[in-house]
Amino acid sequence: MSDQEPAGISQPFLNRVIKGTRGAEILPGGKYDIPRPEEYDLSVFPEEDRDVVDVAVKQLSAYLGYPMITDNFPNHNIRRTWRGQTSKFLHNRYGPEASRAFEKMLRENKLKSNAVTPIIGYVSMLQNYLPEEMVEGILKIGDDFNKGNSSHWNKPTTPERIEAINELLKNKKVDVLMAYWGGANTNELLPHLNYSLFSKFNKPIIGFSDTTALLLAVNKFSEIITFLGPAGISFDKPEPFEYTFNYFKKILIEKQKDILLEDSKEFADDQYFLRKDSNHRIKNKNIGRKVFRHGSAKGKIVAANLQTLLVLAGTKFFPDLKGKILFVEEEEEEDTKMIHRFFTHLSQIIDLNTLSAICIGRFCSQSGFSGEDSEEMMYEEIFKDVKIPILYNLDFGHTDPMFTIPIGGEAVIDTKKNIIRIKTN
Repeated sequence: MSDQEPAGISQPFLNRVIKGTRGAEILPGGKYDIPRPEEYDLSVFPEEDRDVVDVAVKQLSAYLGYPMITDNFPNHNIRRTWRGQTSKFLHNRYGPEASRAFEKMLRENKLKSNAVTPIIGYVSMLQNYLPEEMVEGILKIGDDFNKGNSSHWNKPTTPERIEAINELLKNKKVDVLMAYWGGANTNELLPHLNYSLFSKFNKPIIGFSDTTALLLAVNKFSEIITFLGPAGISFDKPEPFEYTFNYFKKILIEKQKDILLEDSKEFADDQYFLRKDSNHRIKNKNIGRKVFRHGSAKGKIVAANLQTLLVLAGTKFFPDLKGKILFVEEEEEEDTKMIHRFFTHLSQIIDLNTLSAICIGRFCSQSGFSGEDSEEMMYEEIFKDVKIPILYNLDFGHTDPMFTIPIGGEAVIDTKKNIIRIKTN
């Protein structure tokens, strides 16, 4: 790597810097020899499927061909450290312009992990229509990244994402809007959404993790029930859990109004995609729900990923939590210190005793809770003055399986009778 780069700070120079850090690499757009979707005539698709196919192809087109930053970092904390060290190195050796150019390049590439997943989802939808070589080429991307790489793809612009959502809402052949994954930055969509469209078409919208920003905003401003529940990936994993589908079916298909939640017998949180034998899950016996504070409660439901809920604090999109039963979950990439920090933040922006109850989804083993650093120790500190019912280790969040939670529905809790009931009104 040369030390001689004048003021222009070229893209090739930054590429060499990144490669020289031995942490990441920029792969140019079109690395994979895949025909682009627009090369094919949509009229070859069956007429009854053409609208849905058209939306999916537009989304697929938005992902293909962009440059991407790829790395082998095992988690976002290491990735953030690499980013900070590289930026500091550039600043010290080449000046602030080099550091700013590096940060600009990362923003343009969005530095978003596992964004390859939506591509695989779209291909699954279109595989009966797209040319065989195209399907094989795209699925090869998934194979490559399942071997350990994390992909950082650019993404469609905010207007493109808004347009896609509006098209799905208006499309009479689309019954449910389900996120394929979680991701990041869903909150950037919220000021631009047409909430009257959600009210007009009133289609079930479901997902978890970062998608809950959308779910909370639509519930608040469109005044319709949204659902924290499975995403497309939940059913695309090897050996998907019947428990997950059964509760999804009860609420969204059968539209049952009163559902008793029972604990699953098994759960999984293994990183199967990093194993050579990735065609099965490692399942563990589920010891079931736990109670930190006994009691009974009844109230409207607010459900969200914890840090996503906190991102909305101080904005008009933050939900009214007074008297609500709050369901929260967190992802596996956040360790015990960060989860403790999130709960502390929540306790500082609201009086937790104004809630009716708190229900916490099962944390992934990767978060690192242990006997010396347990959930209970965290709750003893954060919830010591909180008198409402508090349950944890429930079947929702980033582990499998998960039940479906209607945001804006009603929950009835009685810890002494071991009862959680969900009502959709």
